[in-house]
Amino acid sequence: MDNNNLNPQTPTINTTPPQPVQPTVPQAPVPNPSGDSSKMILMFVIGLIVIVVIVGGIYLFLNKQQQATTTQPVVQTTPKPEDSVDALTKDLDSVNVGDTNSDFTSVDQDIQSL
Repeated sequence: MDNNNLNPQTPTINTTPPQPVQPTVPQAPVPNPSGDSSKMILMFVIGLIVIVVIVGGIYLFLNKQQQATTTQPVVQTTPKPEDSVDALTKDLDSVNVGDTNSDFTSVDQDIQSL
């Protein structure tokens, strides 16, 4: 063998094995459960407040409307004592009690037969 054919500038061989390279995988953002639940609670509270305001407004509107129809001037006249006595007398005279003895004769007969 001829040593002339050998390249005198032979590269040096690296004796350490190459380190494995792990690819970097982009991770999806992890949802923050506390942030979502706090938004949900906030929306629930706002919705509840809106419902209470609407119901309260309807109640006040209907209440004022009812007061407007019932607030009519009430005129009270106090009757004279003679008028009330006359009215009572007329009421008593208008009641027809009839013959009370004849109404209870059948009841009296039933009681005496016992």
